[in-house]
Amino acid sequence: MIDADRAHLENHLKKLAVSIRQKEVRFFIKNFRTLGTTSTFLCGLSFGCLYMKPAYLKVVSGKYGFRDEQCVEEAVYIAMACLAIGCNMMVMAISAYSIIFGMDLAIRGQEGSMSRAVTSLYMERRFVLRLFWCAVIFTSFTGISLAWVKFKVTPRAGVVTVFLTFAVIIVSYIQLVVREKFKFPEDTHKKPDDFLLNDGYDPEHGTVKAQLKSAYGA
Repeated sequence: MIDADRAHLENHLKKLAVSIRQKEVRFFIKNFRTLGTTSTFLCGLSFGCLYMKPAYLKVVSGKYGFRDEQCVEEAVYIAMACLAIGCNMMVMAISAYSIIFGMDLAIRGQEGSMSRAVTSLYMERRFVLRLFWCAVIFTSFTGISLAWVKFKVTPRAGVVTVFLTFAVIIVSYIQLVVREKFKFPEDTHKKPDDFLLNDGYDPEHGTVKAQLKSAYGA
């Protein structure tokens, strides 16, 4: 009877631990969906910029496009657009793969796969977030370089100034205000780790940590 009660308690603890992991999986999946949706919009915007032909400010070359073949401004503009497209496509691809196979591992995997899925989603989210910010930066530079090749000197200076001013404002506000509101305390461990009770028991795997076993003489 006691063994049956103990087994029932272990199964109940394991079920509670798995339910908490499921919440973490759903949380990370929502993050990937947000990043993928935003990158889809930015990718379409970058493709639009790539095919946009600015007003002709120089002699048109029928062979090389809307400017002559030695135009540095055009090369920079096209390079920024291609970099933005590449980064956004990587964000979309990694997000889609993580959503599909992360959920697949969490739901259909073997025992302990839920914890593995959470840890993997957390690590991929860190990389995708950095890649997403690179995509945002390259998309912004695409807009700046488009203004540089499209407009004459006075409107060009105005557009570039507005772009750079808002870039500084956005980065400063996110870094100094928004980030501080949602920042984890310094002594808090943000990375998903094992669920351990006070005696070192891991309810997900039904085991006790080796170092704690030796401490108790087990």
